[in-house]
Amino acid sequence: MTLALENMEIIENQANAAMDHETGGSLARFAHSLSELEAILQDPNPRRPVALIHAIEGGHTIEGKLENLELLFQRGVAYMTLAHFFPNEIVSPTFPWPEYLQLFRWFQDERDLTSGLTPFGEQVVEKMIELGMLIDLSHSTPPARARIYDIVGNRAPLLASHIGSFNINPEPYNLKDWELKKVADSGGMIGVIFMNYWLMPRDSHRGLNVITQTLRNFINIAGEDHVGLGTDFDGFTEPPSDLLNAAQLPRLTQRLLAEGFGADQVPKILGGNALRVIRQGWGKK
Repeated sequence: MTLALENMEIIENQANAAMDHETGGSLARFAHSLSELEAILQDPNPRRPVALIHAIEGGHTIEGKLENLELLFQRGVAYMTLAHFFPNEIVSPTFPWPEYLQLFRWFQDERDLTSGLTPFGEQVVEKMIELGMLIDLSHSTPPARARIYDIVGNRAPLLASHIGSFNINPEPYNLKDWELKKVADSGGMIGVIFMNYWLMPRDSHRGLNVITQTLRNFINIAGEDHVGLGTDFDGFTEPPSDLLNAAQLPRLTQRLLAEGFGADQVPKILGGNALRVIRQGWGKK
């Protein structure tokens, strides 16, 4: 827990040190609450800072203590991904890679796809709803996700921040169509991951076409108000060769328009839906 707080401070210090020498303003600014986020977004200066928010990947961070969850929320953490690579006190994860890429046998011993949300995990979900910290389903096992849908219902918007479609690539990491509907019914959002091996069930270096295919599946099932981009560019895995980094995102915009996605849909996909979910689900005013 101490390490998590120290990492937050390091990240903020590094971002705040990135100064724009022309204007004397910071290139990026952390928003620790909705009011701070809105202040940045409403800044009329065309060179206003990029707004950053804190999120946590892996519920092991709270070390099995609800008071740690509340402390991180008060420090400005907007959402938490309950699972990551290894089991924690809250939930069990899926494999970090698809079955055909399992190179290390020690991951075999760590995964149990029949394992769901723990009793403490149920307390964490309830506490996150109470606080207004968004719940991210990514990496959790299918039984754990099913239990979270039952607990949350439509009381809070759910996130699947970086995920693929089971309908396109039948891996347990990816969401089935009925799950997409559950996230939409909660008012939440599904963010498409940009990693080839979650996007498609075959070996390929190109994935831009499968990103748009996945987005179309998400929209057909969940609706255009509940889809977005999850990228996972900061992960250590392989993105599509035709969309390697954020500088190439205009390629996706062009592809969406060329494939007939509406001019009103594209802004929602590129960030509008994510912002709506943050505004509706983040309880730190």
